[in-house]
Amino acid sequence: VKKADGTCGCAEGKILKADGKTCVKSCKCSCGIEAESPCSDEKCEKACTVPDSVLDPAKKLLRKSEHGKEIADFMDNNKIKIQYSNSLSISADAGYDWKNHVILLPMSAGKSTTHLATLLAHEGFHAMEQDMGMRPSADSEVDANFMQRVVYYEMLKAGAPKVPGGSQFETQYRAFYEQVKTGDYEAFKTDVQKAYSKDREDQLNSATEKMWGPLRGPFRAALVFFDAPFLRPNETLAYQEKRLVNILRKDEFKTAEAEHARQSKWESQWIKDHQEEFLKGSRP
Repeated sequence: VKKADGTCGCAEGKILKADGKTCVKSCKCSCGIEAESPCSDEKCEKACTVPDSVLDPAKKLLRKSEHGKEIADFMDNNKIKIQYSNSLSISADAGYDWKNHVILLPMSAGKSTTHLATLLAHEGFHAMEQDMGMRPSADSEVDANFMQRVVYYEMLKAGAPKVPGGSQFETQYRAFYEQVKTGDYEAFKTDVQKAYSKDREDQLNSATEKMWGPLRGPFRAALVFFDAPFLRPNETLAYQEKRLVNILRKDEFKTAEAEHARQSKWESQWIKDHQEEFLKGSRP
């Protein structure tokens, strides 16, 4: 059929076969991408996997950073899957599926190679954290956000192009730069934890907004009381341990807390080591 832009394509509900010539019936995968009907897990995994043509330039930039190279190597050596997703929360630029060990990216990923590299740094670091015994939590987000900013700083120093101005990450990096100048590690942690606390509220609102009014309040209270799993990535380890001590093994929290403490010590020292440089120089 002829499309609005004058080019030819398949009719609605059909997709071009791999031969590039034949239109066949399509089905929609969970990531929102169409695959050849009938759908299967294998077909959809292939359709939803982010192609190397998008990932390779970002990984090349990532490897310009000392810490980014470590993350890129970990992702490749451990064959961490990277897939498109249309189910990310409104405030998320990307995500990491801790259960299935998959990095999730929006369909728009790749418009800025530098930005994609920073997203891979953040989500790839979650994969590394998990390997070291970390749990999804607001604390793991503090550490992944810090690493994302360090990798971006290192990439800029190595000559990588900047993330487009006005983007959410560029705004976050400007705040980080000022926090390093003042040596205020606690301000960085507070900013990140506030953001994830807000995300928790947004998820609660999203889960209850379509409910009948009188039921909304009690259902919301039940989600909080029973600590619904989708809320936990936005809660601190201390909060989780208090609420889940009878469900999960205590040593899981001890391992995660030890890993977070180790990472926090490194983050605090990184700020001390770079404070003078940030005070003297212009922001890279």
